[in-house]
Amino acid sequence: MIDIANSKVKNSINVGIRPDEVVVTPDSAHVYVNNYLSDTVSVIDVASGTTVGEPIEVGDRPSGLALAVTPDGLRVYVTNEGSNTVSVIDVASNTVANTIQVGVSPKGVAVIPNGLHAYVTNEGSNTVSVIDVASGTTVGEPIEVGDRPDQVAIAPDGLHAYVTNGGSDDVSVIDIASGTVAPSIDVRNPPGGVTVDPGSRRAYVTNIVTGAVAVIDTARNAIIDSIDVGDGPRGIAVTPDGRYAYVANYDSNNVSLIEISGR
Repeated sequence: MIDIANSKVKNSINVGIRPDEVVVTPDSAHVYVNNYLSDTVSVIDVASGTTVGEPIEVGDRPSGLALAVTPDGLRVYVTNEGSNTVSVIDVASNTVANTIQVGVSPKGVAVIPNGLHAYVTNEGSNTVSVIDVASGTTVGEPIEVGDRPDQVAIAPDGLHAYVTNGGSDDVSVIDIASGTVAPSIDVRNPPGGVTVDPGSRRAYVTNIVTGAVAVIDTARNAIIDSIDVGDGPRGIAVTPDGRYAYVANYDSNNVSLIEISGR
């Protein structure tokens, strides 16, 4: 837990084996953490900084960067890389309410702002599956993207989904209304995490090899800047006010703080 006011670590919380991703509920009351080698999800109470109850058993190898919560805070989606499924956690009971079959080796997942659909990247089949939140089933044919899609982020305006493709060194942009894919954005090296600022003006993509974050102008789908961070950057998140981005650097054991206001 990092105190944003002073950028210092406030607390460390024991969870399962190899925790890879966190997602915060809309009311900021709880954090869900997927434990890749425990096949579980831990729940943290933010106020006390402690875990709540027993870890939730999900599918085989819940993937890194693989959690998403619905805007109403009622469900958490977890991709399971080893079982080609998505576990749907009911937040009220902290139990798995549904298991959905998707593509091969699902990795990232994100829910669109209106809460109707969840988008899941399938690394092994080079596709994105779309889940209907209400019915808990996939809809339509999977969307073909680049090679080895990893992570996905939805623009806050709900118009586009951004998918990082680790095998083709590019980013696919999906038009959510039509389900079509625009020409990919070449980021030159294997991309990892991706996020979009609150105004949907910029997308930020981590580059694991170069230790940098590429800045994409979403109006032109073009790279306009590159920011050096730590070694092996993976996850990235922008604060709700759009002023800062936090980057988790896997190989240098630290977090970079980027001031993005005015960029």
